Amino acid sequence: MIEDLAEQEEIRKAVLQRKPVQIDIIDEMAKTNSWNYNLDKTIEELFELGEVLMKSKLKKGSPKEPSAQSIIEEIGDVEIRIRVLRKLFGEQLVDQRVGEKLAKFKGFFEQGKYIGSI
Repeated sequence: MIEDLAEQEEIRKAVLQRKPVQIDIIDEMAKTNSWNYNLDKTIEELFELGEVLMKSKLKKGSPKEPSAQSIIEEIGDVEIRIRVLRKLFGEQLVDQRVGEKLAKFKGFFEQGKYIGSI
């Protein structure tokens, strides 16, 4: 955890602007941590996001309903771990798959097959 608030702010600004510090940190996470550790952490973060989203539905209107901030935090955690996985599995291959899937969804829209959900 970064204790220095100035450093936190510098990193936050870099992330928002997609500057190299963000890429450097992701690269280091991918290189430094073992394959299994990176997979385990991604799984953990995905479960935490799933849990907070489920609670947001099940606990809606109750004092135990998660805040929007807690959901945002989990989305951010998952996004970081996904970026690490992109490095491990190949960013170009992931981008190719995303392009294929988006093209498929576009076809659904154009053909009128997208009705409320896919």
